[in-house]
Amino acid sequence: MEEPERLLKEVFKIPYMMPFQELVVKRIMDDVEDDGDEKNSITIFPTGAGKSLCFMLPALLKKDRYTILLYPLLSLMNDQKRRFDELEVESTLIRGGMEKDERSKAIENLKSFKSHILITNMESLWYMFLREETLIFREKTELFVLDEAHTIVTWGETFRKSYENLSLVLDEIKPHQRLSFSATIDERIETRLRETIYKDRSPVVLRLSSDRENIHYHAIYSLSKLMDIVNILNPPESRPALIFTRYRSQTRELSMKLSNRFRTYHYHAGLDKDEKKRIESGFYASGDAVMVATSAYGMGVDKKNIRTVIHYSVPDDALSFLQESGRGGRDRKRMDSYILIAPGEKGKLLSVFTSKECIRNSLLSLMGENVSTGGCLGCSKCLNEDERGRGWAEITQAVRIPFLHTKRSLSLYLKMRKLRDWNIGEISKAIDSAEKFKVIKVVFSRIMKERGPK
Repeated sequence: MEEPERLLKEVFKIPYMMPFQELVVKRIMDDVEDDGDEKNSITIFPTGAGKSLCFMLPALLKKDRYTILLYPLLSLMNDQKRRFDELEVESTLIRGGMEKDERSKAIENLKSFKSHILITNMESLWYMFLREETLIFREKTELFVLDEAHTIVTWGETFRKSYENLSLVLDEIKPHQRLSFSATIDERIETRLRETIYKDRSPVVLRLSSDRENIHYHAIYSLSKLMDIVNILNPPESRPALIFTRYRSQTRELSMKLSNRFRTYHYHAGLDKDEKKRIESGFYASGDAVMVATSAYGMGVDKKNIRTVIHYSVPDDALSFLQESGRGGRDRKRMDSYILIAPGEKGKLLSVFTSKECIRNSLLSLMGENVSTGGCLGCSKCLNEDERGRGWAEITQAVRIPFLHTKRSLSLYLKMRKLRDWNIGEISKAIDSAEKFKVIKVVFSRIMKERGPK
């Protein structure tokens, strides 16, 4: 692999590949040299393991044939374009909303082979197919790469119906290699990919564990999610940080509440293109910012130094949670992932974080992976951490004081003595949460037992 090694050092400025990267690249290049039937693979790498290099390097090695990179999000497309631009490699990005002249120039660059790498999404590719522009790729395409391939199934079954047309496009283009990449593909996703993308073909599956040893998982029983976030992010070493919320409205609201303490951004799919680009650039360049976002941002992140990922709500599936948590610590240094659990919290993964079992092993088991029998030494269960958030100890101690009989007197006492950095509204909410968690009821029961009958 003399030519790959030269490109690694001269173009990518990387001295060597990791063993699993070398394995994938070698397989792709072996298939490049094999002019027989189509070759196909599904590669499953943990987030941050360097899967992008596995298709970028072969793309540069095969300049006489096209490489098509299909992404689910504009942020991912922009990020990939930025990577090629930084390497001074010509590539073409085609997306919706392009000016007529800009789009015509992009198509001409591909036709003339000035650029042999196309970066696009399914909607734009389908539009090219309808205009017969994809004919330029017919039997001239070496690599057809589906990055974040799990979304072809998970999104295609719901709100991205354009993915249903992908097999038609592939049948026309006839790429030599169909390559699917993702950090998290469970058995159901793999089966659906085989049925929809590969059909009667038999892709080779290259799988690394979804586990990331540098990620430490923490469950927090929260009386005030806002103040627990502040507490987690106060140490400078805990930032940059990424907070995932379930709803768009929460991103702006939470970002505003945190903005008096941290540099914050908010992101969701409803923002316009220029706003998204400004936010992505700002957060990418920052060394201490906090991003509050929906899942629309998660797959667009290539910021290697994110130190903390917080889930504001309990997610519904292990695949999404591992994907989103895996956006942190891509520099392979320690990263902490937190789940905030309020009283009455719902979510299909709730039992993973509320049981006494190892969080890491429970998540890997849901992904169909074999798990170790011992503790992981990287989650709050195995380390026997105190999973109570801010306010638990303070409220528990305060309710033992005889003269604090009302919620108002309790709130004022906590504000003056115990929780001075909280506002009175958050203290009041925390007391309500403590009642729902039955904290206050349990403490009062103990007090009455200690005092005994009069």
